[in-house]
Amino acid sequence: MSSKLVVGVAGCALCLMFATAAGSVSPKPLADIIIRVTSTTPGHEVQVEGGYAYTPAGQSFHNVTERTPFELRQSAKRLMGIFGTASAESPIHVEMVTEGKKSGHGVETATGKAVTVSVDEDQGGAAIIPL
Repeated sequence: MSSKLVVGVAGCALCLMFATAAGSVSPKPLADIIIRVTSTTPGHEVQVEGGYAYTPAGQSFHNVTERTPFELRQSAKRLMGIFGTASAESPIHVEMVTEGKKSGHGVETATGKAVTVSVDEDQGGAAIIPL
């Protein structure tokens, strides 16, 4: 994994842990999250590296090394992650679909060499940012 992605993933995990520690201990609603990653070039697969952390279930952290297209599904009250490619010819397109009691239904998309995603069901929001 490239050094920029390692730093980004570590930062996401630390932010998530601090946000969780600062929150109350009462159960919170979960959002259903689907993250789809594809190449911007139809029919062309690219290698994607990254990771994401989410709560509840402790501070779960997952490394990702996949070829496009792929999809991740998670139920969480908070999720933060970063996905990126070293491919010069094809950036990635990331689509995140969220469904939660507080956040409602949302679809966010971004395209770039790296993309960050975040969901906070407590605050009722989601964001996706190309880097």
